[in-house]
Amino acid sequence: MFAAGPSESWPALVAAGRGWRVRNLGLAGEARLDPALARTIRDTPADLITLELGINAYIRGGFTARTWGPAVCGFVETVRDGHPDTPVVVLTSLAAPGREQAVNEAGMTLVETRAATAEAVRVLQRLGDRALHLVDGLTVVPVAEAGRVYADGLHPTAEGEYVLADRIGAALDKIPLD
Repeated sequence: MFAAGPSESWPALVAAGRGWRVRNLGLAGEARLDPALARTIRDTPADLITLELGINAYIRGGFTARTWGPAVCGFVETVRDGHPDTPVVVLTSLAAPGREQAVNEAGMTLVETRAATAEAVRVLQRLGDRALHLVDGLTVVPVAEAGRVYADGLHPTAEGEYVLADRIGAALDKIPLD
């Protein structure tokens, strides 16, 4: 939203710094684990897939504590149908001051959504998905640092995009790309 341009969003910066081609399917507030999006990712060639999951669905209140985990699992499993061995990285929600403990329309806090996302990933890992990786969004943007990264408590500033690129890029550098 506040990036200086498309080539200066964190996904573009991470890709450019590593010589990767990027296809960013960021959906401006509409990323809510839609099956059509999972099928699009499933059907698109990729060497690495990153999924930043949680904040938009939390804000819109579309999932309850019972439905969030299965929705994450179903989304990832659909992606896996087309990419059985491709590294998939799930990034939980970044910090969102003022929202961490706020209860949404479906009765969940952002903290609970983040924990349920992480648990869904761990379930899939225990079921044998060795190419599925988890990055805790709070390690990328801790609540205490959000003010220097965000313009409005949620969207990164132009400079914040570079902070995210450095931190997310460092996390992605730890993922084995075979």
